[in-house]
Amino acid sequence: MNSVLNMCDDTALDFMNTEESTGTTIMAVEFDGGVVLGADSRTTMGAYVSNRVTDKLTKLTDQIYVCRSGSAADTKAIASIVSYRLDMLSMELGEPVSVKTAANDVRQIIYNYRESLSASMIVAGWDRKLGGQPNKDASCMGSYRPIALTCMTCKLMKRIILRRITFHLMNRNMLPQEQYGFRKGHSTIEQILYFVQRARDAHNMKPSRHTMAVFLDLTKAFDKAWKK
Repeated sequence: MNSVLNMCDDTALDFMNTEESTGTTIMAVEFDGGVVLGADSRTTMGAYVSNRVTDKLTKLTDQIYVCRSGSAADTKAIASIVSYRLDMLSMELGEPVSVKTAANDVRQIIYNYRESLSASMIVAGWDRKLGGQPNKDASCMGSYRPIALTCMTCKLMKRIILRRITFHLMNRNMLPQEQYGFRKGHSTIEQILYFVQRARDAHNMKPSRHTMAVFLDLTKAFDKAWKK
């Protein structure tokens, strides 16, 4: 009993002292009269908060805005390029461009330069054809993401249970050495470096050694999990 209480005390202390890492939060919500965009105002450089009053909502046209997340320089450059293109297109068409056109332009730039850019953006606004829209299908469940706000007690219990499960798995060597995700002291970056090094070692020692890899990409695994 004392060991359990000590474990709870240690877990509570770790929980209170552990630094929580959160990224930029951006959102767009459609309502009957238009659309509402929102974003937090904090800019960070690693663990350092460089600016607490950053405007992450950028105007593309008079009726279309974009929420920016990622590298500030990258997202500002994308917004400037798209804004210029939309102005030129609006002059050619003689009418304001649609929200879908603006969103597709942003999406194309991010995809084409995905290896060089660090950017996640939400385009939303209003046009005559579809009204207010964050360019999401309102009838599709995939357009929505549930948000759960748990109390401190639930978070504390989660840490206690997680610590016990992790101790059980590690003490019995039930986790393979190749698993880096969700393990303390490991990271996906280390796993990538390990894989690259093993591939280089095998290449330098060929034909006696080879490298084989299987990649499995899970998209929205939690959303597609079977629930009864």
